[in-house]
Amino acid sequence: MLSESDKEGKITAIAKQLDETPVEQMAATNLRAVIAIIPFVGGAFSTLATELIPNWKLQRLNRFVAALKVDLESLGARIDAEYLGKEEFGYVFEKTFRAVVLNYQDEKLEALRNVLLNSMLRVDMKQDLKEYLLHLTESLGILHMRFLALLRDPSEYYRDKNLPDNPYGSMMTELHKCFPELADGAIRAVWNDLYNYGILNTESKVLGVGAASSPGCQVLNGRLSDFGNLLLSFITKPS
Repeated sequence: MLSESDKEGKITAIAKQLDETPVEQMAATNLRAVIAIIPFVGGAFSTLATELIPNWKLQRLNRFVAALKVDLESLGARIDAEYLGKEEFGYVFEKTFRAVVLNYQDEKLEALRNVLLNSMLRVDMKQDLKEYLLHLTESLGILHMRFLALLRDPSEYYRDKNLPDNPYGSMMTELHKCFPELADGAIRAVWNDLYNYGILNTESKVLGVGAASSPGCQVLNGRLSDFGNLLLSFITKPS
């Protein structure tokens, strides 16, 4: 078992990442306050700061908080500083940090950080929806994230990956081009997951149907539902 001083040392190591924030000092101060308070009221850090979290996971948390500090500085006065002092934000904060401990993939960690940031900014969004979008982000696997990265803007994805854009393929043909390591069954399984969550608007049974007029990657355009676009906006870094 770690001593109380050792636990406090781990907490301090994370909290110090948010020190000396020159822009929107109030937001950073409030976030540091949340970090400081949670361990002593039985929240996330009381677990994270015990022997149950190895040092390599603590290093992941430190990197996450360091990146969060940079984002806080860039967002400045747009952050809803009042929201950071509320119990609702404490819940989102705790859930996010627990998820960071459990995940290692860069895409997932970036999505979680963006959920936290957008929670601070989206004063127009109901708390219940924020919490559901966080829950959904936690639930999605790395393949789901990579499919969403493709479907956000297929043309841009193809350019970034230097993929050939041959005309008149099926969606399955194009998905194999983007994810050559996946068999048909795996592609359909990932697609079905996203469809069942309401993120996609097209069932997997049409993936193998050839396109009559859409060239190449354009056959993948418009496959996100309205809810899918909302989720993408929430897991994307605010501009």
